[in-house]
Amino acid sequence: MSMIEVVTDTQLHTSSESENDMAERFSIYAGPPVIEALSALGPRYAENRSGRLNTVCDRYNALMQAELRNMPFTRAQWCMIMDCNNGMELSTGAALMSASMVWANIHDADSSMSEKWGTDRDELARTIQAMPRGSQFALLEAIDRFWSRAEEPTDEAFKAAGITPRETAPA
Repeated sequence: MSMIEVVTDTQLHTSSESENDMAERFSIYAGPPVIEALSALGPRYAENRSGRLNTVCDRYNALMQAELRNMPFTRAQWCMIMDCNNGMELSTGAALMSASMVWANIHDADSSMSEKWGTDRDELARTIQAMPRGSQFALLEAIDRFWSRAEEPTDEAFKAAGITPRETAPA
């Protein structure tokens, strides 16, 4: 792994020296996904790794926001998703495997989950399993964001995670 020093804040978006002074510097270890993202365009971004990394993150955040906005789940379904995936470590890699684990965790959950949350466990698992890969990744991100705020009230954690539950499930 490579180590990269990262500058945060609006440094790339403004020329104000006082705002640049507010940038936060920290180091990250760049694993294969970061190295791949940085080198995907060849030498074009060699001199501006921060710019490339910010661009990739901006795009990722926009995709996640759009996917989460279109999620078909009610509050009860979101609660079941979170409950069945409590303790699942999502931020340490293995994204392809993790995407499959979300629906499998729901499918394998005790049948009392349907009663607890007033929603059909098996139907929810099938819905998630049938989602496109991008939607499944957004779901993983939502779960990770939600559980990083486990101490907050549920609705506040949903909001912070970008989750807006539907009033009713689509027919």
